[in-house]
Amino acid sequence: MHPTFLLSTLLATLVVASQGPTPWSSAKPAVTGPTFDFSRATGPRWKEPDSSKCRDNQSRSEDCLGTQQYCARGVSRVKDEAKREKVQKDCEASRGGRPSAATTTGESGTGLAKLPWMDPNPNTCRFHVGKEICIGTAQYCKGNGKKRYGSEESCLNSRQTVTAVSQVDSNGKLPWKAPSGCRHMTEDCQGSEIWCYMYESGNTDACLSARQPNPAVPKDASGRYKSKWIERSSSTKCLNGGAGVFDNIEWCIGTEVYCKTKAYQPGTYSSVDECLAARQPRQNRPWNEGGSCKQAIETCLGTEGWCETRTPKEQCLSERKKP
Repeated sequence: MHPTFLLSTLLATLVVASQGPTPWSSAKPAVTGPTFDFSRATGPRWKEPDSSKCRDNQSRSEDCLGTQQYCARGVSRVKDEAKREKVQKDCEASRGGRPSAATTTGESGTGLAKLPWMDPNPNTCRFHVGKEICIGTAQYCKGNGKKRYGSEESCLNSRQTVTAVSQVDSNGKLPWKAPSGCRHMTEDCQGSEIWCYMYESGNTDACLSARQPNPAVPKDASGRYKSKWIERSSSTKCLNGGAGVFDNIEWCIGTEVYCKTKAYQPGTYSSVDECLAARQPRQNRPWNEGGSCKQAIETCLGTEGWCETRTPKEQCLSERKKP
């Protein structure tokens, strides 16, 4: 028999077989063992947060946020808490669960998966105020977790132990990061100070307090660290006539206006004076006489000319040290 004919016959047989039993065939398909779920094998897998994969501060990708935060963001608008938790668990389960999850033996003798230890992450607090994903496991187990599990110890025991990859110190604080010079809009690139003031404007104080103190900032007489006094910014991102996202943040409007207009989160300070007292002493900018250049900047216009273009002019002048 010709080889070409044999090859054609074999191919035809394979095609028919792949289509299952034909209408004229009475033969039943052979019973086989459990089939392999290829959709599960090729589906999304659990991912840990990776700031190197965050394009900017608005990044919403799972590669950047990690599976847990990615799933949490996806259900943040679901009002029903029970439904929200179920949908989030389903989302996490679709990734096969956290690969490194440890197990412990419960009272019933069954293996129960321990929940992961979470570092404080103020980036999530906008959607999960007071939740473990926001305040971190250590703080959670001292409050709501203690109520839920009966004791702080039981809450902590239900979580994996803090591993070497955890960045928090013994006080539950994240490290203070200096700017690294890269261009990505992430804390690793911009540094903790700019990150908290510019990109966590709704939770600046919570963002700063969740981190170790800036080592460059001195302590006051009582041993407390004080935040930096911020002067009003001349950045084009802030000078937009009240239409932009940065209008009411301290980095733009300055500490004085920020405290006096109570632009901080409700409950952060009991009074304007407390807000002002939480900052380092104000250091006025030098007075500038101007130069022969024609650019619309203070070094060219001089302080008097520059402040004529600012609103209010009196505040601009008060921020400078007159000769």
